[in-house]
Amino acid sequence: HPWAAPLWGLALAGVEIASPGGSLLVAIVTGVAGAWIPLILRPLHHLLGWSWQQSLEATTLAEQLREQRGKLNRTIKDLDASYQLLQDTSRDLALARLEADALRDLRNRFATNLSHELRTPLNIILGFSDLIYRKPQLYGYGTWKESLRRDLAEIQRNAGYLSELVSDVVDLARVDAFTMPVRRELTDLRTVIEEALATAQSLARDKRLALRAECPPDVPPILADPLRIRQVVFNLLTNAIRFTSSGSVTVTLAQGQGEVVISVRDTGRGIPAHELDTVFEEYYQVGRSRTDPDVGKGLGLAIARRLVQLHGGRIWAQSTVGVGSTFSFSLPLQEKPLTRTGQSAPGPVLPRRNRPRLLVLDQEGSAAGYLARRLDGFEVVSVSTSSEIEAASGEIGAAAVIAGYHVDESGLRETVGSQLPAEVALIECTLPTSDWLLHGHRFAGLVSKPVSGDQLLESLNQVLPANEGRARVLVADDDRGFVRLVSRLLESAPEPRFEVLTAYNGRDALEKARYSCPDAMLLDLVMPEMTGFQVVEAMQESPTLAGIPVLAVTAATPGEDEVLAEGAVFTVSRRGAFRPGELVRLIKTVLGDDSLSRAVSD
Repeated sequence: HPWAAPLWGLALAGVEIASPGGSLLVAIVTGVAGAWIPLILRPLHHLLGWSWQQSLEATTLAEQLREQRGKLNRTIKDLDASYQLLQDTSRDLALARLEADALRDLRNRFATNLSHELRTPLNIILGFSDLIYRKPQLYGYGTWKESLRRDLAEIQRNAGYLSELVSDVVDLARVDAFTMPVRRELTDLRTVIEEALATAQSLARDKRLALRAECPPDVPPILADPLRIRQVVFNLLTNAIRFTSSGSVTVTLAQGQGEVVISVRDTGRGIPAHELDTVFEEYYQVGRSRTDPDVGKGLGLAIARRLVQLHGGRIWAQSTVGVGSTFSFSLPLQEKPLTRTGQSAPGPVLPRRNRPRLLVLDQEGSAAGYLARRLDGFEVVSVSTSSEIEAASGEIGAAAVIAGYHVDESGLRETVGSQLPAEVALIECTLPTSDWLLHGHRFAGLVSKPVSGDQLLESLNQVLPANEGRARVLVADDDRGFVRLVSRLLESAPEPRFEVLTAYNGRDALEKARYSCPDAMLLDLVMPEMTGFQVVEAMQESPTLAGIPVLAVTAATPGEDEVLAEGAVFTVSRRGAFRPGELVRLIKTVLGDDSLSRAVSD
């Protein structure tokens, strides 16, 4: 310590004085030196103390840093494990979503294919049963026995029931797969209710029930699909009529807080309280036996619930056994967007007038109608000629112009595309409509399955000359039952003026047309060996066959068979340049569909 030096100086000075022969001068020098040493050593002492303190703090900080580093390493390891777990979870969720989407798509395609495969045999059953019921003379009988007529009527009734069931299953699958077209527009619900009541009036009249409507005039119109809402009201009405033996069925309309409520009240048998939560399930029958004459298919309420959910609404039931039931559903006054789960998403929705608009170059209106039913979120405006596009695109601010690939507009891309604003795209694509189907292949007409005798005769009379005697008609379809049905329908015509020839594949149809030269042909579009399109193309190359009118027969949406048989075209062109990242987003959008992605990769 610095203060030890003066003490040692004084001690040495005392020793020097006390010792014999000691020098006073040495004692004084020693004492003075001892006094000056603390002044000299004090800064060094402070420096050593500060250095020691700093060393101690550094050692402490090093220990703390080592400890924190260990904690950080453990945290990093935990984060790595959590990140890996998050990646695994995200991958599992992505796979689960892909599987859910695939299952949803599979369900939709299964229902659609099931419908396609069932409609033809059902049409044959209905056609033959109706023909046998009405025309016993075709089978060598003057009339049928009463018991046989009842049996035929039962066959017709059950076949009709099965046909309706197939349609309901397809509707339900399309709603679940989010492929049900919903076109929202400003809708007056009073008009929708009146139309549904008019449709159900005959059902109520048969049971002597009174149908009433209570609709106040001050309920505002809402954005909804009038066709789907009318289907919901009609399903609720038929359900109420089916379970009501006497009394009345009343439809009420009321406005609530941010929503409108439509209710269907009946005076029927009622529903037990424990079954109210399950009445909207598929195929559920409330205490009904399959032998009950009023039994339904158990899908009407399920479809109604799905359609209401598509509009962001809710549906519920109230009932008292022996008194009656009330089925109600609500629709929001402001439209709600939906997520893939069918739940309404939060946030405001732009009014209909602010939605992007599409101009469709469409002479007959069928293409515009096709897109309007399937493109929710857009307004579809039909224009008949290319000269109207420029004015319409500037007036209403179009997002894109869509033209069917078959449109007979010379230089469409040069004349129209050069006049459009830079941000407006021109889309040329194949649209499965009757106009596209008839345009490019020179079909004289279209016959859609299921086909009726009246529809068939009307189509043939339009392409055959009047009062030309007996006409030879070639019927070509790979379904032998359908060919036989058409033959019977033509034989049962009021005036037997048809000679029917048959073929069961495209090549056979072409060969029979060459040597028999029929006056008209009924040609299925999708057949083995040669499609109907290939048959027509071959006929156009033959001078003797080119003038034969050909009626296309299809069981799908008009034109969809052509997509299956020949493929589709989709071209996008725009005068302006691509913005940064826009080209990549466009490619990703085109490849977003799994089936298309697989086709491109293959």
